[in-house]
Amino acid sequence: MEAAHVDDDQLQGSQPVSAEQLDAGFSTAWAALGRMHAPVDVSEVLGLLRVIADSVTDGVLILDPADRVVGFNQAFADLTGYSPDETPFEPPFPWWPSEVDNPAAYQLVASTLRETGSGAQLQRDLIIFRRDGRPLVVQSRGAGLTSRDGTVVARLRIVRDLTRDRAALEHRREAAQAAVNLATADDLESLLEAAECSFRRLFDGEPTISVRSGTEKILFTKGLFRRPREVAADIRAALKGTTSPDTITHRPGVLLLPGLPGEWQAKAWVQFPRPRRIGPDELVVADLLAQALSNAVQRLADAERAAGREAQLEEAVASHRVVGQAVGILVERHRILPEDAFDRLRAASQDRNLRVRELAERILQTGEEPDVV
Repeated sequence: MEAAHVDDDQLQGSQPVSAEQLDAGFSTAWAALGRMHAPVDVSEVLGLLRVIADSVTDGVLILDPADRVVGFNQAFADLTGYSPDETPFEPPFPWWPSEVDNPAAYQLVASTLRETGSGAQLQRDLIIFRRDGRPLVVQSRGAGLTSRDGTVVARLRIVRDLTRDRAALEHRREAAQAAVNLATADDLESLLEAAECSFRRLFDGEPTISVRSGTEKILFTKGLFRRPREVAADIRAALKGTTSPDTITHRPGVLLLPGLPGEWQAKAWVQFPRPRRIGPDELVVADLLAQALSNAVQRLADAERAAGREAQLEEAVASHRVVGQAVGILVERHRILPEDAFDRLRAASQDRNLRVRELAERILQTGEEPDVV
């Protein structure tokens, strides 16, 4: 009797399917093979699995009865950096953790392979590694496919990347904490320091924050107040731009522009080390933090006005003048560039737990070096 055959066109749709649809589709096909009461050809089964796997958006591994990975779909290739052309792979597979460096994680993936070999239905969260060595947290599920006599004919493992989901959750938590920090800052400099630190961490770039009240405008970057002319032209141009919902094009940075600017206008540009795509989650965080920054700046301005004190933006301008004078002293004394002098001030302020303005004032008063005063 000839082996049962299932037409590939019955199982392969024109649109990608989910892992859940894969389970349902293959179960239907497998049941159809059983109803035909025909012997199952292993090569036929593996071919059927490959056809279905290529339509799935999650990673799919196909294993033969000898525990070899004989194929996987493009989603798994994109996830791990390995190519289907390299199959078959013998266990231990190259994406497994090292038995020496991480024995617990290794034993977990090895036991998962053994247990599915008996046809067991398993779902586990595992650690695997990309070809470049980066770790991934994945959810692995699937089962051994058995013939009518109980023999395992093939195995199917669906691998869903949880790394991005967990990273996105942590990203949202950090963004929420950043919003709290902005809302509780006591003065403009503390607020901008908190904003700069949060934006740098959340967007992995170098922030430049712009604050304007009327005709007065000041920029804050690398822990220092700057005049616009002291900042690179491309950064100034980026701060004048508009936001974009584009998540496909590689962009040089992200603009945090509030939807409802107040009397005091605050916005930020975060320059990436190299152009990259900006994910949807990052765009949401950028919008929320842009408004949080604007609200926090306006809150401080209202509090200052109610107390009848000097506007903090004017204090920031005065602070900038003091820092600029201290930078000038270092430039002239050591024959260095202003940027290098700024870096020396900032490094010394961090080492001594002093604000840059306070350190600059001491330099003006004593004439000492930043790491001495």
